[in-house]
Amino acid sequence: MATLLRTLAAGLVLAGLIPAVAHGAARPGPLLYATDGGQLVSLPPTPNAAPFPVLETGVFKYATPDVSPDGKTVLYVTSDFRIARVPIGGGEPETLYRPVGDNPYTDSPVWRPDGRAYAFTRATAGGYEIVVRTVSNEESTIPFPGGGYASRLSWNPDGHELAVAWTSGSDRMSLVDVDTGVFSPLRPQDASNPNIAGYAPDFSPDGKSIVFRQHVYDPETAMGTSRLMVMPVEAGGVPERVLATANAETFRGATWSPSGTQVAWGASGSRTGEAKPGTDTVVANVDGSGTTVLRRTYSPDSPVSQAMDWGTSAEPSTEGRVFFQRGGQVWRANADGSEPTALVDGAEVSVSADGTRIAYLVDNDVYTATPSGKGVRRVTTTGAREWYPAMSPDGTKVAFSRVDELGSWNLWTANADGSGGEQMVAMTGGRNQDAAWSPDGTRIAFTSVGRSTPDLRIVDADGTNETDLRTPGRYPAWSPDGQHLLYTDTASNYTAQIFVTEPRIGGPRRQLTTDARGARRASYSPDGTAFVYQSDAGGLYKAFEDGTGVTRVTAENDQEPAWGPLPQPPKATVADLTIAEGASATATLTLNKVSEEDAVVRVVSHHGTATAADYTAVDREVTVPAGQLTATFAVATTQDSTDEPDETFTLALTTVSNATAGPAATVTITDDDAPPALSVTDVDMDEGDLGFTDAVFTVRLSAESGWTVNVRARTVDGTAVAPADFTAVEQRLAFAPGETVKEVRVPVFGDTQREADERFELALDQLEHVTGPARAAHATLRNDDTDGELPDTRVETGPTGLVNVSAPTFTFIGSVPGGRFECRLDGGTWYACTTPHRTRTVIDGEHRFQVRALDGALVDPDPAERTFTVDTAAPSTTIVSGPKALTSDRSPVFVLASDDAEATFECRLDSGDWAPCASPAKYADLADGTYRFAVRARDRAGNVDDTPATRTFTIDTVAPDTVFTATLASAPAPPVGMGTSTFAVSPSGVASLGVTCPAGAPSACEGQLAIDRESGRASAAATIPIASTRYSVAPGQTKLVAVTLPDAARWVIEREGKMAAIVRLEPRRGATTRRPITFRASRNQPRFLDAGLSVQVRRGVAKLRVRCAKRCKGTLTVAVGGKRVGKAAIRNGAVKVRVAKRGTAVVKFKTKRVTVTLTSGGNR
Repeated sequence: MATLLRTLAAGLVLAGLIPAVAHGAARPGPLLYATDGGQLVSLPPTPNAAPFPVLETGVFKYATPDVSPDGKTVLYVTSDFRIARVPIGGGEPETLYRPVGDNPYTDSPVWRPDGRAYAFTRATAGGYEIVVRTVSNEESTIPFPGGGYASRLSWNPDGHELAVAWTSGSDRMSLVDVDTGVFSPLRPQDASNPNIAGYAPDFSPDGKSIVFRQHVYDPETAMGTSRLMVMPVEAGGVPERVLATANAETFRGATWSPSGTQVAWGASGSRTGEAKPGTDTVVANVDGSGTTVLRRTYSPDSPVSQAMDWGTSAEPSTEGRVFFQRGGQVWRANADGSEPTALVDGAEVSVSADGTRIAYLVDNDVYTATPSGKGVRRVTTTGAREWYPAMSPDGTKVAFSRVDELGSWNLWTANADGSGGEQMVAMTGGRNQDAAWSPDGTRIAFTSVGRSTPDLRIVDADGTNETDLRTPGRYPAWSPDGQHLLYTDTASNYTAQIFVTEPRIGGPRRQLTTDARGARRASYSPDGTAFVYQSDAGGLYKAFEDGTGVTRVTAENDQEPAWGPLPQPPKATVADLTIAEGASATATLTLNKVSEEDAVVRVVSHHGTATAADYTAVDREVTVPAGQLTATFAVATTQDSTDEPDETFTLALTTVSNATAGPAATVTITDDDAPPALSVTDVDMDEGDLGFTDAVFTVRLSAESGWTVNVRARTVDGTAVAPADFTAVEQRLAFAPGETVKEVRVPVFGDTQREADERFELALDQLEHVTGPARAAHATLRNDDTDGELPDTRVETGPTGLVNVSAPTFTFIGSVPGGRFECRLDGGTWYACTTPHRTRTVIDGEHRFQVRALDGALVDPDPAERTFTVDTAAPSTTIVSGPKALTSDRSPVFVLASDDAEATFECRLDSGDWAPCASPAKYADLADGTYRFAVRARDRAGNVDDTPATRTFTIDTVAPDTVFTATLASAPAPPVGMGTSTFAVSPSGVASLGVTCPAGAPSACEGQLAIDRESGRASAAATIPIASTRYSVAPGQTKLVAVTLPDAARWVIEREGKMAAIVRLEPRRGATTRRPITFRASRNQPRFLDAGLSVQVRRGVAKLRVRCAKRCKGTLTVAVGGKRVGKAAIRNGAVKVRVAKRGTAVVKFKTKRVTVTLTSGGNR
């Protein structure tokens, strides 16, 4: 019973002392620590908050507790050194590990960040070790060097490293690689100072910083100072600073807040006027500001463990809203209890699963409303007494109990909008009540109270297939997935409690709550991860679906909770409309479900084929009242007289409030106007003497049309016939909307022969969107010739000016239909010819072509002629200058020339298309590679050089291996050009660097050339050695010194593309010159990370790390002295190989061979 009271007290503490948070936000997690009295305590991180004892007894007070990654449980050490966990809100502990043997000591359990394993320290026969144990009880161990032992562990969030404070002759802090077991100093700068010790390191949530406790001893004063510090362990970590300093107090180890912005710790010591020492629990920001004392406690209630842990929030779901009855009214609050709001008078509230409507009772009648209390509808009006209304999932139906004239309680359903539709669904005698709809709305669970205890039943929503579940209880509530039912029943201690079962006959039953005063009327959260219930002690509580994490929601004497979702706003749509031109219509805005508040949508019209002249613009806000589904507005169109297609415009919807906008609606305006008529003018014209003259017909529409009007126009022979008198025409005329006039042109052939007037017609047919038929137009060709007129001639086509054709072709016409022609070239003899006419071949130079028409004995006295110049000689092309065969210039320039000063040029690069260019020809930003440039000249006659000039060149901008020199005399000088240089690494991993020995040196310069890499970790040594080699350079000489990089460095270069490093020149005197360099990647990627390094062998097993670009397959073998001493299957990552002996070994993987050294003990 005490445990139950503490669980309830925890809820009261959290509800009363934790500040209110925004709806949907997580509450702060508690601080967990062990007290001097052996209790496990949870303390809210707010000033003067009351601590909550998670466990009253049985806790090892010197061990640090650890909150699980999900925030639900606490890992701790029991007084008999078992590793156990307990729900963070209290409950029955669960043992995870029980030590065996003569020395059963365990300490400092801490969850791995993924929650699948935990680490702790354990005593062994030979000392102490770190244990990493999975939840499935598989474990690995790491012994402390020299038999040391640890006081606290902390995981790096990456799950591969532990921070640990440990003792072996001296106190120290280390980082432990859990894969290799290697210990690395966390603060190497303190390692050699016996007067400085660090304790209880704790990783920040991002793994970049550590907070720890430091003790500094002053041997001169024999006094010590306790400091609380933060420091970075990676780039981007918190800068090193002292958070707190004390001489008379003792700090308890610190812990980070889940957000990484604050640190909490304990500070123990005596104060003036206090009967005994106390401990302050303190919180501060990581920059040292905002230091706040949460609470001061005294033994046996004060923290005594090495550290505390700051848990993450473990509050049940904050999704949705809770509806309940308070003082005869229906209220609503957020799921965390914030923003309680009174809605309507009433009781017995129920909410639909979609969150759109609530049902409730007023004077034994059923009402519905929106979740804001608006849009109230009375559902029942019979005068009978109704009870326990339940909303259907979609908010359209209500189930309820109705008491008939015989006193029986029958189960009914009705429409939620009050439109009737009542139906009895259960009548078994006695009392049928507590209805609850299944999530899919097809079944109803309810309580049947007969002569014995109440039992749970299920019936189909249409009243069929009633089933007794044979489970006693009341107030059933479905889980959102329909797989479980919450209900209220009497527990073994005779209090009402919340139970869960399955919706089937004889389903398993499990008790979820242990409320000391009783719990009833539960309702699932919308996401199914939690439930809310009414406590008989007063107020509403919620818990996780398994009953843990009890949290108070309201502090009033509230009852009858119903947990519903935040309703998604309804979607507003308008149906498409069709309106006759000049008429008006009513448009309806429809919601797909009711809104709890007035839904306001803006409707704006947008032109389509219809424009402002066709309709009255719409721009208005349309309001659908809360609880309703529709609202209407008017749409008007404009009458006109134009025949046109049906036209459209759209009504676009945009959200104003409490709704989402659906797609735009289309409004179609139907046309009611007649099409226009078609007419065409006649033509009366002289025929002309030579060539063609157009007969122009004008085609007109009687009015503008909104359509594209199509007409076929074609000529019809009369006394004038085609092609002797005119050119036949057939064409389509397309009048665009608004266009009313088109022309049809018919070429009429002129002559010099006297003849009668002639006629032909232009017919119009194949009419579209026009009134027909259309009258044909008449064309009259008047004779304008007399007897004896001389014929006339005209050249129509042929070359003029400069040409490169030696036998050109000409076309010509005469004024005599079917007449004859004579031609001549360069004043030669006339000869008979026809059109078209190709001349004989002529030499380059200027020429004259003439032609004359003949009409019997009559000859054109003025022949037509055309003068032209033939040029068939192609120009030549020369590249005057351009890039060299090998160049680093990515923007080459070519100077061009030709023997024809008026020639132009065409260029191309490689096999590209020829394109006009000018001298100089320029290219920009070419990539490295080999190119072929070609150019050809073109003269004015169009002749092109058929032997283009070419030049092949190669661009190479990659610098060769850079060599820097250092002058070495009695001591080396800094390399010339100190700064960052880049060195290419060969495929075999060799970097070549130049060393110069001064001419005046008394002897050869000798020493060590070393390459180091920066460690990148502030807490470790600044550099890590990579490779080195000896050098010896004669005076006055420069020598390339080759340094071979190990596979590990080469793999980094290949993966990253480069690697920053430091070059050191160490002459025999020991002086050092350092210079940063960068290595570029080579083409070959090494597969092993450990090549050339020492590999630790532990218990006959060596670990090698392998990296594969793809999935690895095969066997890895290790050979010493040519004999195989071990093998293992390959996988990507760490490969464990059991070896039979130690020494210099060769590791083989396919054809790859790398050399490693296997040593006993030591660090890798």
